[in-house]
Amino acid sequence: MVARLKELWRSPDWDEPRPGGEQLEAARRDIGFAAVEGAGPELGRYCQSLEALGLRTVCARVSLDSWDRTAEWFLSRNRLKEFGFVQAMLGSPALAVALPEVVAGLGRRRFTDQGPVDMVKEFRVENPFGLDGVLAGLLWWGGPYKHFPGTAGQAKEMGVAVCAELIGDRWDEFDLYVSHLAWSLWFDDIAWDFTAALIDRRGMSATLIMATGTD
Repeated sequence: MVARLKELWRSPDWDEPRPGGEQLEAARRDIGFAAVEGAGPELGRYCQSLEALGLRTVCARVSLDSWDRTAEWFLSRNRLKEFGFVQAMLGSPALAVALPEVVAGLGRRRFTDQGPVDMVKEFRVENPFGLDGVLAGLLWWGGPYKHFPGTAGQAKEMGVAVCAELIGDRWDEFDLYVSHLAWSLWFDDIAWDFTAALIDRRGMSATLIMATGTD
């Protein structure tokens, strides 16, 4: 199945009509993920550095495990946001096993003039080419009570090292979604709330990096 989706990603059938709403809802429910054990050494070192600053940090990786033809239509056309890929991943059983305290706290809503909005749907699409800077900035500004002990250049080097490990030179094959909202009860709902969801389209996998204050 993975080989088929990769081939469709290279050359989708542009004449195939868009699936309807009921098909999309079913595809969102049925798409499957599998947990990928272990973070790379650079990501692990980065998360440890955040924790040393007083930031509670978790990282997880999942791979796409099963999907239907409707999901193929959206994924092969790089319409992940329209499909709701991040939301499906965050609510998946695989992530519930890897990060049970995060998934158990899903459902936080933000109240607006238009009514309540599920904050898990408010991830922003960011340029993946800037991920190293985003990670460096999070590290450089430190936690509520501690500052990064190194230089700004050293923070940047750590961000670059994480991206080299996760992305290599395939920057054009990734999507990045970022949130500073407390979309799960796991977050302390403070200024340091941060989530980055890095989607590897060719590898059919995703890496999740989350940080918040300490209890």
